[in-house]
Amino acid sequence: MAAQLHTNQLVSSAQPHSTAWVIQTWASFILAVGGMGIGIVYLPVNGWTKGYLGMGLAFTVGSTLSLAKPHAIATKPIASPRALTKPASKRSSTNTIRSSNPSP
Repeated sequence: MAAQLHTNQLVSSAQPHSTAWVIQTWASFILAVGGMGIGIVYLPVNGWTKGYLGMGLAFTVGSTLSLAKPHAIATKPIASPRALTKPASKRSSTNTIRSSNPSP
């Protein structure tokens, strides 16, 4: 019960982002990716090297966005702590399987 209260407190204490913070975050992201892209384009190397660096930049940005997972993940717990501590015989998925397979 205490663990569930702790999880609920974390969820309810999340504050929405201010408009200034969102603007600053997007501006810094655009400047960083744009500056890196311009640097790669004007780098005095052959096309293969520029392509390799460009792919590295694309995968880095993609991975970062995947790891950051915006506000939706931060406000919704994946599983309740009580569900994880129940014995297997009392979990809802086990009960669902048993109820959907009537015994002959």
